[in-house]
Amino acid sequence: DIIDNNSMLGAGVHITYNSSPVLRGNLIKSNIATPLGGGGIYVYYLSNPLIERNTITQNSSSNGAGIGVYWDSSPTIRNNFIYKNYVGAGLRIVSSSPKILNNTITGNSSGGITCAPASAPDINNNIITTNGNGLGIYIQSGSSPKIRYNDVWGNNAGDYSPAEANQTGINGNISVPPSFVNPDNDDYHLSPDSNCIDAGDPNFTPEPNETDYYGDPRVMFQRVDIGAAEFGIIWNTRTGIQYETIQQAVD
Repeated sequence: DIIDNNSMLGAGVHITYNSSPVLRGNLIKSNIATPLGGGGIYVYYLSNPLIERNTITQNSSSNGAGIGVYWDSSPTIRNNFIYKNYVGAGLRIVSSSPKILNNTITGNSSGGITCAPASAPDINNNIITTNGNGLGIYIQSGSSPKIRYNDVWGNNAGDYSPAEANQTGINGNISVPPSFVNPDNDDYHLSPDSNCIDAGDPNFTPEPNETDYYGDPRVMFQRVDIGAAEFGIIWNTRTGIQYETIQQAVD
């Protein structure tokens, strides 16, 4: 666990200068960075890490409370829960081109994703909902994100920047309540009635050994689900009871 650190920037994890580590399966919580950025994770200067299956929560910075990506970096950020981070947006992208894939970005106090000038992120298959007083996706002039098959809903300042076209109904993007099982207790599994099930990119193919946040197959039915957790009904044939994840059934 990476908890309760303070720094000028990158309080939890600082990845910089042509670095490409794998950051997987960590709890990154309650780290505080100054406005220089990256409360939970800071990625800088031609760095291309793989950031997957992490819980990134309760971190603070005005320049990327959860994750800040800067200066020609191209990380892959996938299958993470990024929620309840403070002061800044869950993710802030500056002069970089990350792949932001199958994350659940919710409850951050000042927006979901900020795309600053000269940024060109690929934002695909994410749930981006109820992110405080900020926009779901804030697209600043001079940025050129690809926004496909996301559920962007319920963000108090709006789901998209007023100066940009609303992406709902375009390129597979939807705007509906995601129907989490119990968000008040940080359970962001999808309920059986969720519109995010089988609503992801129909051309999505998981990378070798890629799983959802919980370690379950990334695609269970016809199409990938939107968000970090794949929904699936798993039968325990001994008990005759159905479960939402393989681990629950095994347990």
